[in-house]
Amino acid sequence: MVMITTAAKQAPGFVMPTAEELKRLDKIVVNNLPRFAIQPDENPDERFKLFRNAFWAVGQLGRLPTLERENAKSSGWWADHCSQMLQRAGAYPFDIASGMFAFAVLAHADIAHSIGPRYPYDVSYGLTMGTSHRMASDQWRGLLESGKTLQPAHPPVIRESYFTIPIVKVTGGEASSENRVEFW
Repeated sequence: MVMITTAAKQAPGFVMPTAEELKRLDKIVVNNLPRFAIQPDENPDERFKLFRNAFWAVGQLGRLPTLERENAKSSGWWADHCSQMLQRAGAYPFDIASGMFAFAVLAHADIAHSIGPRYPYDVSYGLTMGTSHRMASDQWRGLLESGKTLQPAHPPVIRESYFTIPIVKVTGGEASSENRVEFW
């Protein structure tokens, strides 16, 4: 069997950091947000490969000037999208988790995000799949100089939908016709 592969097409303007620069970016992001530190059960070499691949995949996405508000996608959705991109490009490992995706977003230093104290909840990104918006650049170099990640933007207001379930407070035991039920 003959397998013909081609190099993955890279987004115009995207500059991939060297291995040493990626290691420095890793340390800077962890220093700013320790929750992204390597876990005791993680293999450091495998984690670095995942970070490198996630960084490349995030570099292929377009940037919006603000957080995506109308059709905001979750970290998991974006991580799956990046994993599919990596798999199509023949990269290994390609299975990017949502935490590694968020980590790569922070390391790029040019993406509006709402990664804050409530992470992984209420997270939005200023990303798009199309190329009609600003593409990735080398703004991660500024992160190497400053040592400070981009501050989170305010998350979009969550709109109420018909799936909203009211939170119930029951006074006087379990809910029954004798007990008062309040909807918050």
